Amino acid sequence: MYGTTTLINCTLAGNLAEGGQGATNGDGYGGAIFNLDGTLNITTSTLANNSTTGAANGGGAVYNLSLGTSSGSGAASTVTLTDSILADSIGSNDLVNDENSSTAGAAVVNATAPNIIMASNTLDGATTNGTPLTANPQLGVLANYGGQTPTMPLLAGSPALGAGAAGSNVPTTDQRGVARGSVIDLGAYQSTSASAVATTLTLSSSTPATSSGASVTLTATVTATSGSTTPAGSVQFVDTTTGATLGSATLSGGMATLTTSSASSGDTITATYTSSNGMGSSSSTTTIPAASSNSSSSNNNSNTSAPVNISAQNQAWLNAVYEKLLGRPIDATGLKEWGADLNNGMTPTQVVLDIEQTDEYRTDEILGAYQQLLGLSAQQVPSSAVNYLLGLMQEGADFRVIQAIIAGSDYSSTNADFLNKVYEEFLQRPVDPTSENAWNALLTAGYSRIAVVYGILNSPEYLNDLVTQDYLTYMGVEPDTNSLGAYVAALQNHTMNNDMVVASLLGSQEWISMASSTTSS
Repeated sequence: MYGTTTLINCTLAGNLAEGGQGATNGDGYGGAIFNLDGTLNITTSTLANNSTTGAANGGGAVYNLSLGTSSGSGAASTVTLTDSILADSIGSNDLVNDENSSTAGAAVVNATAPNIIMASNTLDGATTNGTPLTANPQLGVLANYGGQTPTMPLLAGSPALGAGAAGSNVPTTDQRGVARGSVIDLGAYQSTSASAVATTLTLSSSTPATSSGASVTLTATVTATSGSTTPAGSVQFVDTTTGATLGSATLSGGMATLTTSSASSGDTITATYTSSNGMGSSSSTTTIPAASSNSSSSNNNSNTSAPVNISAQNQAWLNAVYEKLLGRPIDATGLKEWGADLNNGMTPTQVVLDIEQTDEYRTDEILGAYQQLLGLSAQQVPSSAVNYLLGLMQEGADFRVIQAIIAGSDYSSTNADFLNKVYEEFLQRPVDPTSENAWNALLTAGYSRIAVVYGILNSPEYLNDLVTQDYLTYMGVEPDTNSLGAYVAALQNHTMNNDMVVASLLGSQEWISMASSTTSS
């Protein structure tokens, strides 16, 4: 960007700067912002989880470049940071300050006010003022925690809590409109005040079938220590044994669950609650118990162990779920595993989510998308492509991301033909002139086709169609207005993905009764 740009109370997350597509494939610079010979002011903002392709010095959050000219003169390039966070960039430093040549103007970063910049680099004689904190700010997941736009909360113990400094240019509220008060937090999110109702978090884990590689369900229950308000917000789960973030889940009725196959028996798991309704944060730990069976045994048939008594209703429901999701009857091993989970208190919705995270289900989804979007049979799809996309899903990628990658990889047509094909495929209509002009402008400006498809898949029109189709497929009726609006809002805010929508339908008492009555008849 050129000229003067000012960001106040902004969150920039998940952005990508890609290199060119020429013969040498250049590097990407400035995952969130590329400041070229301009003035950039960033105040009480959070820039996190941004990335660049190619260069380690690509500046995942900010790349500040002063570029010389053939005439020997160059404009200065200045960045001023105040009470802000630059962190968790993927594959590159968070901040790079670069004075490109001796003919360039000064490249200056002023970070004398309190800030967190986890990783930075100063190149070619550029000037960086100040000593920002470099500790991990311990940010929560990007989601809607109030206000009009998503934010990234500060988790308990974050060094950004109370580390800011008030000033004439520091706003009195955060990005959500929450008052900052006299104790200023770094970033766009101001934490809950000290007078908030305290909470306690209880964490438990299911027993995995094998010591490693098997799925476990983590259940966090959050309760208020006083009053009658039910805590709302999200819980982030971290494997502190390996240091891996397993994911996050939204509270429903004070409970949040996460099913993962990325943790092993004996690992210590920490869950941290971040409130969206004015309550205090809390955390708890648990250890994943020893496996229920020995995967190294010469006889891996789980049916050789003690039988599991499963009710007729649960058997009917599990078989119906398998038929719907996997297109086949449930096998004896699956019946025993999921039946035991139900007997041990796992909810039907949790079981469906667990089934949806199996490689069998996800592979079917991926191959189905290749068939639908590119016309490729399962035999024509390289196993390396399937494994890559499976890896993304195991790391938490929404299936909309997978669809965008597959559909956006088609460069065999013109932009107009591509847009029309995508609209016909996902919205069942031709692209309208207004939308075509808007998407064409982005493509011309350098947006990838993948980014365009992802934008379409996050549109209210597509999400309305998606939820409506879910209801027709699984419930046999269209959704009521309130349910449709709630699910679409959750999908737009990324507090739910479509697997969760489907799980909530198949796990409902209405669908369980339908499955049981269908079997008995």
